[in-house]
Amino acid sequence: MSLERSFASFASNQISQATAIKLIEIIERDNVLQNAVAMGQYLRRGIEKMKEDHPEIGDIRQIGLHLGVEFVRDPETKEPLIEKTMAIRRKGLENGVIFGLSSVRKNVLKIKPPLIINRREADEVLGVLAKCIKKVICH
Repeated sequence: MSLERSFASFASNQISQATAIKLIEIIERDNVLQNAVAMGQYLRRGIEKMKEDHPEIGDIRQIGLHLGVEFVRDPETKEPLIEKTMAIRRKGLENGVIFGLSSVRKNVLKIKPPLIINRREADEVLGVLAKCIKKVICH
C-alpha cells in the first residue's frame, strides 16, 4: 500500500479516547479491580464449601472474577457429567442467573459476573448455584 493513499481508522477518535480516560478514572475511583479480586475470592470459597458436600464438583478454575466449575461423575476418573451440567445451567436460567458452558466436554459451568458485583449479589449467585446442584444432582 502506498503512503500516498489516504486511509482511516477509529484509533484516533477523540471521543473514544476521552471516554476511555474517564472509564479508567472511574475504575480507579471506585476500586473496581480490588472489588473484582475480593469477590472472586469470595465466590471461590463459596464453591469450595459446596464441593465438600458434592463430590460431583471437580476442578474449580479461576482467573480473577471468571470462574469455571467442573462437574464429574467420579472424582478419580473425572468422567464428565455433561447432561447434569447442562441441567444445572438451565435451572440457573430459570432462577435468574446466567451460567455459561465451557470445555470441550461441556461439563464446566462458567460464572462471569460483572466487575461491580457486591457481596449480596455474590451470595445470590452462590445460593442459586447450590439450589440448582441440589435439584439436579441430589434428585
